Amino acid sequence: SALRRAAAWLATAQLADMRGDRAGMLRACERGLAVLDTHALSLGATELRARATTHGVELVRTAIGRVIEDGSARDLLRWTERWRSILHATTTRQARQDPALTAEVGKLRETESDIGGVGDADREANRRRIEERIRRLTHGSAGDGDGARRTFDVGELLDQLGDDTALAGVVAARGNVYVVVARRGR
Repeated sequence: SALRRAAAWLATAQLADMRGDRAGMLRACERGLAVLDTHALSLGATELRARATTHGVELVRTAIGRVIEDGSARDLLRWTERWRSILHATTTRQARQDPALTAEVGKLRETESDIGGVGDADREANRRRIEERIRRLTHGSAGDGDGARRTFDVGELLDQLGDDTALAGVVAARGNVYVVVARRGR
């Protein structure tokens, strides 16, 4: 299954990290996330897609942990935005047309977006309640059917910002808050 393949890529990433193979570890994280992207696209209901992407948390944590230690601000921006793109790509056409469903998906994303957080019982129970509400709202929903997700490109983002616009990205990881500011191609 896709979830087992993603778990195998996580194990590969962790082994590469233990061996000090930064490039291999990041490659394995990216491949695991690609498996989950494809899997999420095959699911119709929004909450099932959102749940499938939560399996990417450890892959992203592993990558972000490494780039925090020895990467550049560009690497940190790439991985945090890669994660956000997964979270925000789970909305179906139906969700965009249904205010109640949109609100519930937003709550789910809020719950799932703290990649550095500790999953306690209350948070998990809240997540399950939100998923159940979404399940009721999307029963029988079909997927978007477009078959593809656009990958995040840091260079493209920096080009689009121009000279007079700045972007601040914030990520909480390993008990700290990191801020990446992008402006004028850097």
